[in-house]
Amino acid sequence: KSPPVQYRDEEAREMYRRAVALAPQTATYLAHLAGVLRTLGVPDQALTTWQRALELQPAVATWQAEVAELLWQMERPEESLSHIARASQLQPQDGAYAARYVELL
Repeated sequence: KSPPVQYRDEEAREMYRRAVALAPQTATYLAHLAGVLRTLGVPDQALTTWQRALELQPAVATWQAEVAELLWQMERPEESLSHIARASQLQPQDGAYAARYVELL
C-alpha cells in the first residue's frame, strides 16, 4: 500500500531541502522545492523559494507562470500580471501564457 499523499509531499520537501543545502545555486532544486511547498499549503515559503530560483534563472517561463498563479492566489494581482507577462515574453509561441494574462486582467 502506498503512503498517503501528504506523507510523500513531506518526504519530497525534505529531500529537496537537502538537495538545496548541498547545491544552493541549483535553480531546479529550488523550483521543485517551491512546488512542493505550494502543494503543502505554505505559499509564503513557496514564493520566497521560487523567487530564489528566478534570481538564478529568470528566463524560465514555466517558473514565471507558477509564480504568477501563486501570487494571484495570494491576492497580489499586479505582481501576478507582471510574472505572467514575463512568461509570455519568454515563450511568445506559447499562446497559453498570453491567454492567461488576458484572463487575469
